[in-house]
Amino acid sequence: MIELILDSIDGPTLFIWLFMPLYFIGFLILHKLIGEKKAWIWHLLGVLPVIVFIVFYGMNYTKGDTSYSSGRYMFSGIAALCILVFSQISRIKRIFTSSAIVSGFLVMAFSFGTILAVMVSGDMKFYNYTRMDWAESLDNAITTLDKQYVLRDHKQLDFEAIRSELVPRAEKAQAEKDKAEYLNILYDLCYNLHDGHVRVACSDMDAYSEAISRRAGNDYGLSMVRLENGEFIAVCVDERSEAFSSGIENGTVITEWDGVTVEEAAETVKCYMPRMAFSSIENERFMQPIFLAGRGGESVEATFIDKQGSEKTVRLEKRGSYSGRLTAAASPFMRKGTHDNFHAEMLNDNCGYLSITVERNDDIKDFIAFAKGEYPEIRDKVRKQLKDLEAQGMDRMIVDIRGNDGGMEDIANAVVSLFTDEEFYVNAGRLADKKVRSTHKVKVGCSGEFKELPVVVLVNLDCASSGDVLAYRFAKCPNVQMMGMTSTWNCAQAVAGNIKLTDSEFDISFASILTLGDNDEIIIDAGPDRHSSIALDVKIPLEKDYVLSLYNSEEDVELQYALDYIENKMK
Repeated sequence: MIELILDSIDGPTLFIWLFMPLYFIGFLILHKLIGEKKAWIWHLLGVLPVIVFIVFYGMNYTKGDTSYSSGRYMFSGIAALCILVFSQISRIKRIFTSSAIVSGFLVMAFSFGTILAVMVSGDMKFYNYTRMDWAESLDNAITTLDKQYVLRDHKQLDFEAIRSELVPRAEKAQAEKDKAEYLNILYDLCYNLHDGHVRVACSDMDAYSEAISRRAGNDYGLSMVRLENGEFIAVCVDERSEAFSSGIENGTVITEWDGVTVEEAAETVKCYMPRMAFSSIENERFMQPIFLAGRGGESVEATFIDKQGSEKTVRLEKRGSYSGRLTAAASPFMRKGTHDNFHAEMLNDNCGYLSITVERNDDIKDFIAFAKGEYPEIRDKVRKQLKDLEAQGMDRMIVDIRGNDGGMEDIANAVVSLFTDEEFYVNAGRLADKKVRSTHKVKVGCSGEFKELPVVVLVNLDCASSGDVLAYRFAKCPNVQMMGMTSTWNCAQAVAGNIKLTDSEFDISFASILTLGDNDEIIIDAGPDRHSSIALDVKIPLEKDYVLSLYNSEEDVELQYALDYIENKMK
């Protein structure tokens, strides 16, 4: 575990963390060596840690958001002051020993506080380019990702090609002072990595809103979804729009978009929005028709099948930003379960239900459980819920992890340990010379108390991060059937890296710790082919009536489909 922590911290933070306690130890040894005659040298050297910290902070403060660097490094600064105070009050011989003990304790405590602050923030590796302009900070960010992003080789990424595409665009945006365009360039960087854990944050809400509006495209009064039979139907049609008055309604088949078949046009669309990242090619293809409906100029031509069965083409004028309709069209496929985290109930006389929306409980307890490989509190809580459901007649169940926001893997492991007696490992690591190296590997004890219980696990494309790990573990259980309209998010490497760009207005977070399988292999995240690694046992078919009910029904039609399936086919 210590190796994992040391590997996960950036150089400057590691330096200032270790410097203060090591200097204090050396400071005490020096006092013994130089004796009382040259004590003035010792007292003078007590000032050195403060000087070192001031120089260090001057080199590492975050321009535009000094509260970030202050919060990250202030405990080391306090430790430096403790050494300074000790060097002066130790002139009083009778309190030298006691002051050394107290000061040593404080220096160690505040130095530990530096690491604790870093771990709580989640930014274990931090890179500061806040004093550079847009293009230079982006260029340095790409260099950092090339060196530190843990999936670089797994995905076979060409960062030089990414640099040659994006940096000139950043220079142009900078010359034009177009902050929204620069933000969209950063979003394109995220898209090129095909990893939902690579995210950009922007503190300028006006620039963010403008960037989102441009990225979504133009609203023409409708969106589109691909059906199981390959047809594309209109959804979210605005009844006040030109599309509706021309005969396009929810469920109308759209055949062409701006003179190109919808199939061909959709294939060219790159799908990326903040909180809408589709790492697997299957999920991106699923979403392409929804994104396509915002592509076009001042107007587009839409060809559809009218009520008489004839093909008809109309020209639709743009009606503002497509952002809102895009979100509405995507929402049925990214919804969360309908209950709170770890909510359990009976859906009928014999089918139980458990909702898991996030893998978080208590930050300190979660971390300790990760280190130990066991989480008895969570395991016992879920065991009690399942026993209570059994007492009510449960002989099968649905575990709902749709829209799971992730968190800590140890919670996912504690849940799954009840459904299998096959032991597995909590395993985290790093890249070393292009090779995967495990730095924290702990066996998870599995009771398998419910390994005979028929289970359907309901997922969607927003089941993310540790939610992906939960799905991955469940998929290995023989008694479990994975079900959904799509697979999961397919991103499970741990986010512990952060890059701050110009004036702290832009942040890029990225995965810097590997999530590994039992044989030290990278799990869940796809390689260069982008194919999903978590297969569905049952894919909910997108028939026309089913899709329309997703948008129109107040009922949870996905859950109802799962219930019908488990009642009729998993007896």
